Amino acid sequence: MKALSDAENQLKEKAEALKKELVTLANNSIPTLTKARTILQNQFDFSEVRLSSDKHADDKLMVLEGWVPKENEKNLLAYLETTHVYFEGKDPEKEDKVPVKLKNTSFASLFESIGTLFSLPNYKELDLTPFFAPFFAFSLAFA
Repeated sequence: MKALSDAENQLKEKAEALKKELVTLANNSIPTLTKARTILQNQFDFSEVRLSSDKHADDKLMVLEGWVPKENEKNLLAYLETTHVYFEGKDPEKEDKVPVKLKNTSFASLFESIGTLFSLPNYKELDLTPFFAPFFAFSLAFA
């Protein structure tokens, strides 16, 4: 009986040591895996852009057009200044169909899926997502 108890204790100690080793390996590997994932995502995004771009001059010239959120504009311009590309930037015009990027608090973002069921606001319209929370709560309270 004592031999079984000793064997059980040894196995528990070994399991605990293996758990600690696993935690150490995970903590050491997370930054490397995160960096590798970012590199792969960037390569994928670049390939996707290359395939969807307009090619001219025997594929020596690529024309890209897109939208950049205002908060990312400075970073993009700083990056483009360091590269050998020609670029132009302009503010959206009235007739442009500007894509919408919702900016809500973590609580209000829980209700974004309800808002997208109806429609996203235009570029110049008010985002109604934060107003869904009280109405959603009332509907649950009185249901």
